[in-house]
Amino acid sequence: MCGIGGFISLEPIKLILFKELVNAQIWRGTQGTGIAYINDNNNFMILKEPMHPRQFFERHRETLESTRTTFAIVHHRAPSRGRVAIENTHPFKTCRHNSALIHNGHIFGVDQYKELLLRAGHRIKGDTDSEILCELLCENLDHYNLEIAFKESISTFYRIGAVAVLSLDGNPSPCILLYSDYQPIYFALVRKPLFVFASTPEGIITFLSALEVDPYDESRVKFYRVDGFAKAWLEDDRIYVKGQFSRTHIDESELIYTW
Repeated sequence: MCGIGGFISLEPIKLILFKELVNAQIWRGTQGTGIAYINDNNNFMILKEPMHPRQFFERHRETLESTRTTFAIVHHRAPSRGRVAIENTHPFKTCRHNSALIHNGHIFGVDQYKELLLRAGHRIKGDTDSEILCELLCENLDHYNLEIAFKESISTFYRIGAVAVLSLDGNPSPCILLYSDYQPIYFALVRKPLFVFASTPEGIITFLSALEVDPYDESRVKFYRVDGFAKAWLEDDRIYVKGQFSRTHIDESELIYTW
């Protein structure tokens, strides 16, 4: 089990605010922390360490305080496969394309694809199932557009868990792709506009509170749960989400905070 999160925002947000999201779901993973984001030059940047989130945010506080972006994803790891090491820490970036992947769950039957991908020239540095999935996405991007490549990669396996991909491939602007089966992904749409997702409602609520947005104001904030595939993107100063998801009501009395 791991924790994931991310956002798309019209206004740039400091990356240090991911600390609030991660702290609220810290029980989901403490053995690796990483962030992928799009910088001002529309290039991918990845910052990751095989360490506890609190150590990560303290070590990189100055960078994260000074860096603002409109597209980012975050991961904190609880290994189900692969040792605690930088090469096994998420996010993973496709070796031939501009997509970064984070994953929560365990994938069965993935090993048969590793040798095939290596023979096809893909670079796999670690020993996680998540990195193999990332390079399978990379291979499919050689043949299909982004959405089809993502669905083909996911559909290769019986169950995945939860996956998020931040991508520049084949889009006029970055987008975030999501998939969930047996591991949850929640997201909120806010009239800022802002799209934020996490493994738990608590992660979203603390992130919004740090932005001084009342998460319980239903006239401004709506919560959803991903029920399969979903895609979010920013276009003409509006955030769009399409795919398989359902409206969720968040009851404060049912939330669990783990600071």
